[in-house]
Amino acid sequence: MTGKYQMSAKKVQLISSLVLAAVLAAVGVTMQSSADAQGLSFSPPAQGGLVDKVGIDQKLDQRVALDVPFKDETGKDVKLGDYFGKRPVILVMPFYRCAGTCTLEMDGLIKVANALNVSVGKEYEVVVVSIDPRENSELASIKKRDYLHDYDRPGAAEGFHCLTGTKESIKQLADNVGFRFFYDARSGAPVHSTGLMICTPHGKLSRYLLGVDFAPRDLNLALIEAGENRIGSLSEKIALLCSQYDPHAGKYTIAVMRLLQIAGCGTVLMLACYIGSMLYMERRRKDKVPPAAGRPIGDIT
Repeated sequence: MTGKYQMSAKKVQLISSLVLAAVLAAVGVTMQSSADAQGLSFSPPAQGGLVDKVGIDQKLDQRVALDVPFKDETGKDVKLGDYFGKRPVILVMPFYRCAGTCTLEMDGLIKVANALNVSVGKEYEVVVVSIDPRENSELASIKKRDYLHDYDRPGAAEGFHCLTGTKESIKQLADNVGFRFFYDARSGAPVHSTGLMICTPHGKLSRYLLGVDFAPRDLNLALIEAGENRIGSLSEKIALLCSQYDPHAGKYTIAVMRLLQIAGCGTVLMLACYIGSMLYMERRRKDKVPPAAGRPIGDIT
């Protein structure tokens, strides 16, 4: 090869080494960060204190107790499993008379649901279970009407369900999904945490979104995962590949390792194309150069 092409080859080798070193360094940092994160754990709650009584323990991949009996907003006897089998299910456990965090939680759910392209009753179900056994179907019917007033989409009434139940049914479901709460000794009102439980159509707990203010991106990705990629657009499914669920925060974060893998593959592909084009140009150049004319043997003039 000529000096020009030798210099290019050296540059390619240098670039390749630098890129490889950068990728390995980044991957090493990410793996260390991931290992550190896996080693983190929450401090054990104080026994007998409020923190020990209230909270949400994420039981991912556990099957929901679908045979627990409740009553729907019309007073009909139902089982939780009646709302599973076709679509992902958002399970929420407030109580209807609550004027505090429950209202904020349900407002947050309605707000984020309005921001999604997918709709209740078409792509997913919402099941609201009151944790106050004193509440009845009449109150559940009133709350459903209020929720549907704020979430006004065709077919939503068929996918939005408000249930009430006995203390035994409520406790069985709460223990099953990791929802810790207790009843105030004076008022009898439930004291609880807030969050959405996203379930697969087959009744497995897939994701938990904690708090009262939910990001549309988080709920959208959670529904796509719970729906086994049967809902959502192609771009949203690609976004899911570049995201990972953080159970500590109860939301999605950027999957740095996956992004590094994609970037690394792209870099290798670009280098391969560049080197291949150089080799192709060099071969073309050699093919175009005519062979040097040799001197006749014995010609010493």
